[in-house]
Amino acid sequence: MAERRVVKVMWDHEAFPLWVTAGRPGQASSRGVPVSDDLARQLEAWSDELTSLMWGPNGPDARGWEGPDPDDLAAVNARGRALAILVRGELDDSWDVTYFDEALGKAVEVAPNREPVRRRHHH
Repeated sequence: MAERRVVKVMWDHEAFPLWVTAGRPGQASSRGVPVSDDLARQLEAWSDELTSLMWGPNGPDARGWEGPDPDDLAAVNARGRALAILVRGELDDSWDVTYFDEALGKAVEVAPNREPVRRRHHH
């Protein structure tokens, strides 16, 4: 039985936003997760956008910075979730995909976008 690999889509400054948590934990190289170049570029752009949103104009921990506008954060967070769904779509069933939802402050599972399985047993 092959070990399930879990890839988490999560922003972290200066890092590619895919993290593999099965086998050896830590940041995945984009080669370690077989996503298309196009999707990898979109993930990179999203991560950069979230970095500037989280840090504001003056970098991390600047005085007087109140944090991102909640509406802006919600929009970028929604884009991240959409990207996580695309990651899910490009990977096979040996991968589980989670997304660190900035609004919830926790990782949520990204379900495969498939037809619901019809249950065989009727009670």
